[in-house]
Amino acid sequence: MKKLPALKASTNMLVCGEDLGMVPYSVPDVMKQLGILSLEIQRMPKDPQKEFFSSQRRTLLVCCTPSHMI
Repeated sequence: MKKLPALKASTNMLVCGEDLGMVPYSVPDVMKQLGILSLEIQRMPKDPQKEFFSSQRRTLLVCCTPSHMI
């Protein structure tokens, strides 16, 4: 909450955070508070019980993509 607001204020572009893998528990809430888009990759769902991310269950603050470039 110290650095992200300043980074977000430095541009008029939409900000998307890569919140994949092992992220601290506080990350999703901070991103939501700041209006930072979450990254959802169809083939890499955050729910380990799912094979694919369902775009029907997305929220407005989500950037969905079918793949991830490494």
